[in-house]
Amino acid sequence: MEQTEPLTKIPEEDTVFESSQASIVLPSDTPISVQARALAILIMMAATLGFINGLDFATPESGLVRPHEFIYRFSEQAPPASAVLDGVISNPDGSSTELYLVELVYMNGTVYQNITDEDGNFHFENINPGLAELWIHTENFEKGVQHRILLTPPVPGIEPIGFSKIDVLMPTAAEYEKSCEGENSTCVPWVDMASEEMEMPLMDPQAGSLYFMMGFMFMGLSVLAAVFAIIGFRNGSRGLLRTGAVVVFFTQGHYYTSCLLGLLAIALSFAVPSRE
Repeated sequence: MEQTEPLTKIPEEDTVFESSQASIVLPSDTPISVQARALAILIMMAATLGFINGLDFATPESGLVRPHEFIYRFSEQAPPASAVLDGVISNPDGSSTELYLVELVYMNGTVYQNITDEDGNFHFENINPGLAELWIHTENFEKGVQHRILLTPPVPGIEPIGFSKIDVLMPTAAEYEKSCEGENSTCVPWVDMASEEMEMPLMDPQAGSLYFMMGFMFMGLSVLAAVFAIIGFRNGSRGLLRTGAVVVFFTQGHYYTSCLLGLLAIALSFAVPSRE
């Protein structure tokens, strides 16, 4: 029987060292530059102005800019014959007004006419967006009412036609009587609401809701830009600061202040030294 030698030690092998390709990243000892600090402050200022602008949009009944002014500004740049107006004329008790004459009167003297159907509906197309007056009266001109309206312009790049739906409730008998107080018996009852609607003319409710939503969009972008500015400043990240500058540009601000400050911040972001 063949005998084997006893195992006295573990066989030795050459030690092999291999790199795992891992690296340890240590925080930079380079202090945050003055340029990055100034840029972060500039973005925060622009974001604050953009947030205030968003609050203004979200409160349409007050503030520096109202939805009527915003829509009117766009209507001045809209092409002619790019609006459509629909609506319903109703009596105070809710009943329909059949065969009422509806006149759309523009400040330049242009007049369009339409007659309500059995349900009180009227329709105008190929009309100009912007300010106009709506004169509504019976076929024999026995009584009527006058309103100031704002027709919605088309949204550039989205739709070629601006649609407006404005429903009107006719005055009560007491309002008609009041309009003829102190007049002779030949007075035609006519209620002029246009004088009370000079600053807030009637317009499509959907146009006002879009304005309201834009306010929250501006506020959201302002908060996002501020977050980018804070994180970018704390980390000394030139990329995050530049991103914040781009975002804050779209918050607009009153009189486009945030746009101007955003452009300035984007330009200054190229002067911020890289923090290694």
